[in-house]
This record gives sequence, structure tokens and C-alpha cells, in this order.
Amino acid sequence: MRQFKILGATLLFLNLLSASLAQGNPAEAQRLAGVLANQAEFPVNVRLRYQVLQDLIPSLKGKGDSSLTLTFFSTTRVLSWNRPVGPEATNNLRALESQMVALAKGKGVNLDLPPVGYSSSGAPVSVAANPGQSILPPRSDRETLAQATLRAEEFGTDALNRKPTPELVALRDRLTALRLDLADSTVASDTVREVLRTRVEFLISPAASSVDSGFIEHLDRLTDLLRSTFPPDQLRQSRGQSVTI
Repeated sequence: MRQFKILGATLLFLNLLSASLAQGNPAEAQRLAGVLANQAEFPVNVRLRYQVLQDLIPSLKGKGDSSLTLTFFSTTRVLSWNRPVGPEATNNLRALESQMVALAKGKGVNLDLPPVGYSSSGAPVSVAANPGQSILPPRSDRETLAQATLRAEEFGTDALNRKPTPELVALRDRLTALRLDLADSTVASDTVREVLRTRVEFLISPAASSVDSGFIEHLDRLTDLLRSTFPPDQLRQSRGQSVTI
């Protein structure tokens, strides 16, 4: 009888351990994001994104909306695999992917990580029980874009008041131009392109490391919305023209 009790207790412990691992470990995910934030092989903008991701990961523990964090991670993952990296960075990135898949599964979210860039060998893919919930931003209407642009512009203006730099001035001015352009049903293709261009120039500049993480977060959300609304092919083919939302 005592042996059966020991066996039952052991099985219960293993089941609990397995369930815990399946749900992911936010602290471990944060640690891995911190490691990747200091990975010299990644460009500056990618390392900055991992710093922001460290602050976003705790949101996966509560009952709130996790779509922003998971979308931010997915975009960061794509940028990370855009170039080949060494074994250490590869192992840490795959470990973080596994943690994020498990954390998303605990939220009932389908976090699908298909092979991208240089991740084609062994990248984990997971499908959760709720296939109807997507982490990708839907095609955005004009009001959604206008609100996202306004928030990014406000944070950019605040950052500019604290420490003005040429890259930040250019980005904030392009955000203002986009907000004004969104007052109509059509938007100049060049206005969208300029926001995306100045964003990249800002993120690779030294100024990006000293701004509030909220600005980077709102800027990335706007970028995801712009890319889902205006595909790259459309922007290339419509230079000098206006596009309808």
C-alpha cells in the first residue's frame, strides 16, 4: 500500500511539473529576452526590441489582452532570423520561442512560429486549442490607424522635449504628416513610406537607446498596423500616388 502511495505521489508531481512546463515560465522568458538584448550579433534595433520585450512579458501572466506582446515578439523574431547567427544566439532564441509558445498556449492563443529567414532548421511550431484567435493585426481601418499614429506622435513629442535629436525630429514630423493625411479616405503612399523609413533611421541611431519604452512600443504597434494595411508591393507600386484605406 505504501508503495502505491509513493507511486501515486510521484505521478502527481510529474503531472504538475509537466503542466507547469507546458504553461511556460515568464521569469525564464524574461531572462532569455535579456540575454538576447545583449547579443552583439543582432543589430541595435533588434537588441532594443528585446529590451522592450522584457517589460512586456509579465503581461502574459494576467488575464489581460496579450495580442500586443505576442505580435511584438513575432515581429522581433522575424527580424532576429533575418541574418545568420552563431550557436549561442540560436539556442537562446529557440529557447525563447519555446517559452513564448507555452506562455501563449496558457492564454489560449495560437502562436504559430513558421520557419522564417535562417530559422528553417528546427524552428518550433505550435498550434493551440483556439485556432480562431490570431496574433497578427487585422487590416486596419482609418480610425484605428489615426489613433495609433496619434499615440506614437504624442510619445515622440514627449521624447523630443526631453532630448531632441535629428533622427527623432524627422520621425516625429513624419508621424504628424501621417496623422494629418489620415483625415481623408486616401493616404499618400510616400507619407507611409517616409514614416517607415525614418523609423528605421531612428532605431539604428544612438537616440533610440535613451527614449521611453512606451514610445518604442507604440511605434512598433503603428508599424505593424501600417504593414498590415499597406503591403510592401502596394507601397512600391504606388509611389507618388495616394492609396485608399
